[in-house]
Amino acid sequence: MPAINIDGFLEIDRIYEADKKLEYVRKNMRVDAKTLGTCQGRYESQGVDLNRNYAFKYGLDDIGSSPDPCDEQFRGSGPFSEPETQAVKSFLDSHPDVKIAINIHAWGNLLITPYNYDSDRNNPELLKDPMNVAYEDLHQNSGLPDNNLYGSGI
Repeated sequence: MPAINIDGFLEIDRIYEADKKLEYVRKNMRVDAKTLGTCQGRYESQGVDLNRNYAFKYGLDDIGSSPDPCDEQFRGSGPFSEPETQAVKSFLDSHPDVKIAINIHAWGNLLITPYNYDSDRNNPELLKDPMNVAYEDLHQNSGLPDNNLYGSGI
């Protein structure tokens, strides 16, 4: 899946065509009638940060994601609350042969994994987890650019 946040991508394109400015759009563009008009700023009252809308460690704390719909890191009303993340889940559920998902975050030059919920790369629990070890190995040996960061960037 080359892109998940298609409406956000189209909004970036629209802004560029109108203003000749390159701006990033972190959230999808779904409008929530409950919060529309309640937040200040250009996009803060719309959408969900799709990278924070998956089930693994969803809402563990408010570091790196937010329950506030006005925050740019709003994680949504619940895991898989958004059509985009539901589509990814549905695809992966129907393809059990897929063993790993990789999210290369273009704007932030980040390799995002489910284990980015913990910024302590020396956490003993994470060091023992075989999937985290696989992601760490991928980051070290993938041939990604040297300035590609492993983590959420926060």
